Amino acid sequence: MDLETAVAPSPIEIEPPDIEGEVLLTLKKKKPQRRHRTRKYHAILTKGYLQLFTNRQATTHRYQIDLSKVIISEENGAIVLGFRVESHALVPEDTKNFEKWKDAVLLHQQYRRVRTR
Repeated sequence: MDLETAVAPSPIEIEPPDIEGEVLLTLKKKKPQRRHRTRKYHAILTKGYLQLFTNRQATTHRYQIDLSKVIISEENGAIVLGFRVESHALVPEDTKNFEKWKDAVLLHQQYRRVRTR
């Protein structure tokens, strides 16, 4: 292959960098209710998947979310993951990293959608 005819891969085809940290996950119900359960997880965002662990030392993930199958939006300083039945609000524990997490989630979602076509 000649260097002049070589095509550089698009930014979405290149695997985005992994990100990890502590997040708070809250179930958002359509009808207002008194209790909203918020839980703290150690999250790893890798290869278009969001893996949630109960703590940093856990060896197996509690949940694994394929980002290509959810609708992602932003609402009141939270990243909203919309599923068919329910929605969850994801908030980084360190609020200074919100923009970093939001950009990373969107980038990993695009990467995963390109890979699943």
